[in-house]
Amino acid sequence: MNWRERLEGKGPGGWVIWQGEGASGLYFACNCPCGCEDEVIIPIGYQHEPNYGWGWDGNKERPTLTPSLRRIGSCASHFNLTAGNYVWHGDSPRPIAPNVWRAA
Repeated sequence: MNWRERLEGKGPGGWVIWQGEGASGLYFACNCPCGCEDEVIIPIGYQHEPNYGWGWDGNKERPTLTPSLRRIGSCASHFNLTAGNYVWHGDSPRPIAPNVWRAA
């Protein structure tokens, strides 16, 4: 099953982490947590690996990514993912979706 199939049906904020092909590294993808239905895809690396995309704490169940994600264009959402939950920034022009996915 590819990452898109794993993301389908998860709703706003649903996310997956997967190993890219060959030596391309790890990736994080989510349905934008504002509910605009865009997919957000970023390269990630363990936080001890400098200069490799966004930092990731290695937790697959409740991940933390740093720094924040600021979408340019489209919905312009600005958020963090901390311990598997989205933290919304006040400079986002749209509110976070009321049905955003949250870690259990």
